Amino acid sequence: MTGARHAPMACGSVWCDQPAATGGETPLADSRRVLDRLPAAIRDRFTALGVRYVRHVRGLRQIERVFGTASRAGIVDYCARHDYVVTFDGAERVRTERVAAAIVDHPVTREPVWFNHVETYHLSSLPLAVVRRNLSLEDDVLPLEVSYGDGSPIDNETARRIRLALRAETVTFSWRRGDVLVLDNMLTAHGRRPFTGDGRVLVAMGNSYLDTLGRAPARPEADRRT
Repeated sequence: MTGARHAPMACGSVWCDQPAATGGETPLADSRRVLDRLPAAIRDRFTALGVRYVRHVRGLRQIERVFGTASRAGIVDYCARHDYVVTFDGAERVRTERVAAAIVDHPVTREPVWFNHVETYHLSSLPLAVVRRNLSLEDDVLPLEVSYGDGSPIDNETARRIRLALRAETVTFSWRRGDVLVLDNMLTAHGRRPFTGDGRVLVAMGNSYLDTLGRAPARPEADRRT
């Protein structure tokens, strides 16, 4: 499953303005069933340690795209509101780090769900060409890194079992112009298949479940495929 979920949202709406020529499907998987498929040892370790995400952002244009601003004060404010630890390396390199739970209880149904980005960010999930290109850069780091919350590495076999659980629960469909999909972002893992042509799918995010905890909601986002 490609793509990533954002902060815990009450719901998200997806509208197909223009289907892709080929591909572009939105895979869906029930996060509760994915969790049930994982071995107890994997569930227990992630429950105990959580997940650590590290992101390296290079260049002013990319920094502004990610944070909505290139101002250092604005970046610091954004990271503080979203529980990220941020460090700067000059004017054009930003590093963020966040430790979060990998398994959370849905705030409405109270069911435990698998809610994280391990399968997306793990090194073994990335195409070899992407890994080689990024590790050849000056600072020898990947744009996105994931580990257990204590910083220890997630082994390839664990990542493989997670991908298998997601794949076993994934369903998909072909987009048609005018189709609308509404889903609960925590109960349903979702992504995007590769596509060709001028596909255009728009995404509107609802209010964040984090609002009930007194924390800032994520910014609305749109996914434009052009």
